Amino acid sequence: MKYTINYLLNAYSVLTAEDIKAHNPVTIYLVGRNVRKLEPIVKKFEEDRAAILKDSWVTEYNELIEKESKEVADEKFKVQVEEVEKEIKELLEKEVDFTFYTRKIDDVSFVGMDVVKFMDIIGE
Repeated sequence: MKYTINYLLNAYSVLTAEDIKAHNPVTIYLVGRNVRKLEPIVKKFEEDRAAILKDSWVTEYNELIEKESKEVADEKFKVQVEEVEKEIKELLEKEVDFTFYTRKIDDVSFVGMDVVKFMDIIGE
């Protein structure tokens, strides 16, 4: 199935934010396997984002924020900031094929957790 990078980053964030150690082994494996499948996508996004922010003007922009204010820096580098925001937005909206590893809800244990957050990894 196709998902946006943004969707997958959010899924990764949800899966890694929960402390699942107290749950049954199937649940622990289910979450862990999906985290491992998502890690290369997260890493690639972070590398691409870092490459965008590596431009020479970014250092000057950050220094201006420290010396004066974000507003002054945003005004001076308005075009660059807008272009970077567009480029990162394009990265986030890019669609990739991804298949979540799923298990039936009867096999997992999300006691005390918001199951709705985990719908991508619960099969029918």
